Amino acid sequence: MKPSAAANPSKVPDAVAALWESQQWVRNNPKEAAAIEAEFLKVEPRIVEVTFKWLNYHPLIDDFTRQSLDTTAKDLAAEKLIPVEVDAKQHLVEFEKVVAQVKAKHAKLLD
Repeated sequence: MKPSAAANPSKVPDAVAALWESQQWVRNNPKEAAAIEAEFLKVEPRIVEVTFKWLNYHPLIDDFTRQSLDTTAKDLAAEKLIPVEVDAKQHLVEFEKVVAQVKAKHAKLLD
């Protein structure tokens, strides 16, 4: 059985757009989002509100994250926790294609 994305590649941009839309809602409604998350986690909303100051609900992979992926892959391979170093860039190629499609159609979701 193929994973959903492989079985339905034409639906991937729509799924990504839906995720971006939810992230935009969190960015635009942090108090309400914190209340929902706090209820789910069974903690006080103020605790979640504080974490929102450090969490970034932006759907794109930034340079820091790309560098972190590369560093982590190198470190894991050096420690023999994975058999070979993983080329993160190679694994982001398909992601970048989908990002380009969604950006072209739904740029407003990045606001």
